[in-house]
Amino acid sequence: MGLLKTAIDSIKGTAGSQNLTTIRCDNMSDNILMMKKSGKNGIVRNGSVVIVNPGQMAIIVDNGKVLDATAEPGAFEFNSEASPSFFSGDHKDMFREMWTRFTFGGAAFQDQAVFFLNTKEILNNGFGTISPVLYRDWEHCMADVRRPGIAVPISVGIKCSGNYTFQIDHPAKFLERIGGTAAIYDKEELCNQMRLEIIAVFQAVLNSLCDEEHRVFPLDLPSHSFLVKELMNEKVFDKHIRERGLRIVDFHIVNVMLDDTSKEKINDFEKSGDMASQQAILNNAFYAAAQNEGGAGVGFMNLNMMNQAMGNAFHGVGQSQVISQNVPSQQGVSENTDTYSVSSSVCNKCGNTVNGKFCSACGTSVGVIQNRFCSNCGEKGQGKFCTNCGTEI
Repeated sequence: MGLLKTAIDSIKGTAGSQNLTTIRCDNMSDNILMMKKSGKNGIVRNGSVVIVNPGQMAIIVDNGKVLDATAEPGAFEFNSEASPSFFSGDHKDMFREMWTRFTFGGAAFQDQAVFFLNTKEILNNGFGTISPVLYRDWEHCMADVRRPGIAVPISVGIKCSGNYTFQIDHPAKFLERIGGTAAIYDKEELCNQMRLEIIAVFQAVLNSLCDEEHRVFPLDLPSHSFLVKELMNEKVFDKHIRERGLRIVDFHIVNVMLDDTSKEKINDFEKSGDMASQQAILNNAFYAAAQNEGGAGVGFMNLNMMNQAMGNAFHGVGQSQVISQNVPSQQGVSENTDTYSVSSSVCNKCGNTVNGKFCSACGTSVGVIQNRFCSNCGEKGQGKFCTNCGTEI
């Protein structure tokens, strides 16, 4: 039993005399994936004509066994004495397998019918993540304290939406796993399950896009749809979908949004980046101060003023404390004071800081006190005059 292709004009000329039954499926919209058509009394009579429209595949089944199939558009006469022709294109081997092994997944099938499958690309299928998906953001990296010199991305949560297209790629699997013996199978019966599987596929793709090899920034994802499809095919992320006889043809990410927590995290990260830049400037300034021709004391007095100004500028984020903690101890600068004042001295008797002519703690005269610092060059003094520049202490 098989299908013999014939001319439409020939069918019209003989239809009246032979009382032929014509089996066709003209109302297969993009939403219909499969439709079953039968002759009278559930029988496809010898000589019946099967008309296959573009974008369709016709499969003749008799009590669960595939008699013949074709994906070639045109008119075909069913002949019980002819051998199965089977379309000789890309589906040839698949049809032969169906002919010998097709079982409808164990479902009972007691009549003859022609199953028309929609082989067109099914468009306009949307998807969206219900909750934020974790993603590594290589645009915002932090230093790894456990591995010096290594940068690690921060984790953010993203919500994505997009669309995809699919196609019936393996008719035998589709009939066995999904279509079965239904008279009609609508796309909506499949799409709810497909959306869940697409989200799982999408999550696997995202894990690859944010790995160390690709490092795609989260907000740049829509411009990498081609890479998404390439990874999907290479790593067979849509394996479960393919097992149902379907194939993802196209996949596009349309919109990507950061959740509120991630927006706040990135905002804080960028603020800390500005402070880190200021700290780098200070570190360079400390080095320059140590080389100051007027003496380290003068240089650090100026740095102290800058430190206070920057501490006020970054009030509330801990910057002033960070700067103070990073000020190094320098020779010629008193370690007993909170600031780098060059007008103070230390009492030799009680160790109190003296800012006048007499020690406020024990009354010792300044003339007796040593370790004063020159206001001009910062040199430690042992008398009334600086031994380095001669300035009166």
